[in-house]
Amino acid sequence: NIDGTYTTVMPYGTYTLTFSKDGYWNETEKITVDGDKNITIELFPTSSIFEITQTPTGRIETCPSSVAEVSLDIDAIKEAYGTKLYITGADVVKVEKNGVEIPRSTDGAYIIGDVPDSTNIKITFATTDAVGEHQFTVRLIASDILGNQYATQKTIYYTVQELPFIIQTPEWSIGDNTLTIIE
Repeated sequence: NIDGTYTTVMPYGTYTLTFSKDGYWNETEKITVDGDKNITIELFPTSSIFEITQTPTGRIETCPSSVAEVSLDIDAIKEAYGTKLYITGADVVKVEKNGVEIPRSTDGAYIIGDVPDSTNIKITFATTDAVGEHQFTVRLIASDILGNQYATQKTIYYTVQELPFIIQTPEWSIGDNTLTIIE
């Protein structure tokens, strides 16, 4: 429909779905239908210099006040120069390019540099303590050989789930104390 959602009924099984739209790169997703399932697909404009693939795919599930990771494979559609990575809406712990940690520059960007082909970016971020759905944005700015500037943006979704247990801490005193954990 007009907001980009689509609903269909499919028999149980494993499928490879390809999503396409004029002016955008095709996106292929392999899914297993074993009940109600929602998937989120993000298409990138053909005017973009990068195609971004996220691992884990879809929504990341995590616990309150913890640390989570997302891995992004950045595939250059054409050679990209002077690439900078900006992350908004997340408390970033560290960013790695092909397994090597990169520092944050004074303008808030992470300098990725030239990207002639596929590059892996791993973002480690602190999650909020608020249970529910959250998101942050990753934006890559780069130029091609002619100096044309491109921006590619991806939204990372994550869900903070309630912990499956409750810890009742006693008032500690000298001697034996009891700690109760309820699942």
